[in-house]
Amino acid sequence: MKKYIKKILIIGNHGVGKTSLATRYVENKFSDAYLTTIGVNIMKKNLILNDNGNVAAVALMLWDIEGANKNQNIPLHYAKGCNAFVVVMDVTRQETLDNLQQHLDYIYNFNADTPFIVALNKSDLPSAITLDHAALKRKYHNCVDIIATSAKEDENVERLFTKITKSTIW
Repeated sequence: MKKYIKKILIIGNHGVGKTSLATRYVENKFSDAYLTTIGVNIMKKNLILNDNGNVAAVALMLWDIEGANKNQNIPLHYAKGCNAFVVVMDVTRQETLDNLQQHLDYIYNFNADTPFIVALNKSDLPSAITLDHAALKRKYHNCVDIIATSAKEDENVERLFTKITKSTIW
């Protein structure tokens, strides 16, 4: 069995649920209390992945980055050694879609080939945004997928992190 250490940055606007997704995945917990991340919060999860007979042990390092809104930049040094990105949007807030390009530019400024996945979070609530999935995947060759998630309801959280982690290995 091959062993890996993978670093994944979780980026997006303030209040989209980056910390909630990471906490749900790593600790299987959810809280309605909103706590702003200052700087970066690093969480670790050890997992075994199996894909068509290939087995890997992964020490997954999730870097939950402080939210960035329009015209705010995440320091590029956070991305050093990064293997993939999770870009989180809040389906109830149009401005998170409006700022998607800023987050994708950040990824491209780091490395245009680094895989990323888009999490349309808070999918348990009525959606205020529409995203052309096919167009996004056509435009960005490194877009692994776009997945509707809910940290609160534990919807597709495991799938999200498993899929992006697998994209860094196989």
